Amino acid sequence: MIESSKSPSSPVRRLGRRQFLLTSARALAAAGVATLSPRALAASIESGSLSQQLGSANADMLTAACGRIIPRTDTPGAIEAGVPDFIADVLSNVYLPSEAQQFADRLSRMADQVKKQTGKTFVELTPEDQDAFLQSMESAEDPVLAELFTELRQLTVYGYYTSEAGATNEHALTNYMAPWNGDMPYADVGRMWSV
Repeated sequence: MIESSKSPSSPVRRLGRRQFLLTSARALAAAGVATLSPRALAASIESGSLSQQLGSANADMLTAACGRIIPRTDTPGAIEAGVPDFIADVLSNVYLPSEAQQFADRLSRMADQVKKQTGKTFVELTPEDQDAFLQSMESAEDPVLAELFTELRQLTVYGYYTSEAGATNEHALTNYMAPWNGDMPYADVGRMWSV
């Protein structure tokens, strides 16, 4: 058993062998998705689009949420980087069918909660209200919404920073074989490096 603790006063959380292997397998599978060629990725996305998997309303809500997690600024945002298509690919090729269904069920629960709290769909909310709702999900008492927010944020961030737009526009692309200079002022670079 692997034991971990968030703080000395928190109870010890035990992670069994099966859960450890499942978590490790998911991480390796997600890393494998990032190495797909653009042609293979496009083919897999076409075989299972987000709206086919989640329904058009939930697909639109997920796309809008990705766009608020990493919005477009002077660099492309999550939508422009193709993160919703990346998530469609993960749902089709990485998640087990039961996990993809659980993700879809969580999105439906999010849609119901938005409607209950605001009387609108997530897409109909202003960007500020979308941000406020996503922030409320992060600390929600409802564990389903809190888990969905964490999963959605992780998928969005991973999809964005493994995309061409995230690696070359948000970060500066560098040759990792170049000599290491660990004393380069951030002001000289202006952004973080990707390899």
